[in-house]
Amino acid sequence: MLRKAKIDYELTVLVVILTIFGLFILKSAVYSENIEVLFKKQIIWDLVGFSLFILIVFFNFNSLISYFPALYVFSVIMLIGLFFFGERISGAIRWYNFPVGSFQPSEFAKISTIGFLGIILKNKGLKNFILSMIVMVIPAALVILEPDLGTAIVFFIIWFVMIWVGNFNKKYIMGVILILSVMIPLFFFFGLKDYQRARILSFLNPNAYKYNEAYHLIQSIRTVGSGGLSGRGYMRGPSNLYGYLPADHTDFIFAVLAEELGFLGTTSLIILYLLLYFKIYRIFKKTVFEEQKLIISGIFAMIAMHSIQNIGMNLGLLPITGLPLPFFTYGGSSTIFFFLSLGLIHNISVKLQ
Repeated sequence: MLRKAKIDYELTVLVVILTIFGLFILKSAVYSENIEVLFKKQIIWDLVGFSLFILIVFFNFNSLISYFPALYVFSVIMLIGLFFFGERISGAIRWYNFPVGSFQPSEFAKISTIGFLGIILKNKGLKNFILSMIVMVIPAALVILEPDLGTAIVFFIIWFVMIWVGNFNKKYIMGVILILSVMIPLFFFFGLKDYQRARILSFLNPNAYKYNEAYHLIQSIRTVGSGGLSGRGYMRGPSNLYGYLPADHTDFIFAVLAEELGFLGTTSLIILYLLLYFKIYRIFKKTVFEEQKLIISGIFAMIAMHSIQNIGMNLGLLPITGLPLPFFTYGGSSTIFFFLSLGLIHNISVKLQ
């Protein structure tokens, strides 16, 4: 199962730069609320995650993939277990609380679902198409019940990108799109909770909800805009320092970056993400194995969805969903599984060298 391996220095350097940049901004975000202990915890999560990113290179990829069906089943069991043993925070049950910290099984479910879908979708046909849909829907439905609509959408985006890359019959894909065109309006009116519906409506008309649902959105837009070209200076952002910006170390950490480092800082981050996307794409184009291509595409969809959605909601261009910004948002579960996901791509990349 173990093998000799090289290191993909391009991918590794990008990951290291993003990690250090993220810690740099997180330090400022937690300083404003006198919760520096979170910064120290994040350093630990980053070190653990980066270690896994490197260590996974030494394992045989096919051996790793063989475990994904079992990991998928285990992740689904953990999602179900939340409703019996999970900790309720702000009305949602998304975490297990352990002495060493909280664990969010939906992050584990994303990567295990990607791996399992990679195995299923390498074989074409309607049977595998339907099976892949079921595999996606089960964790997505459980996540919706937590409730966490944003993460549930990520599962669908992952699946859709993977079936598209898998070159399945376009009639199957069109059938899904037609069903969704009917289901989405029904789900909006009858499936969403009141606060979820209000969050979407507040995105469309912030001024009508500026004192409640749109408050976070408006504060984020103001904070981002106040940064100007070069920002207010590191650890000198008024919205961040004086508590006007909510969830500054989680959902709205991009706004902290924009306020303190301005347009130049946010552009630097976007360029880093684009370089990461391009690097993943180059690895995707080099590999000849269908299973590997599918898994790379699923991981790419997950990371791109997280980064685009988080930046978009900070700018007021997309509804607020609470998806973490990769390598920036505070959190152990998301951090470790972002590293693990890129570790799988790292594993594929070094085999191509």
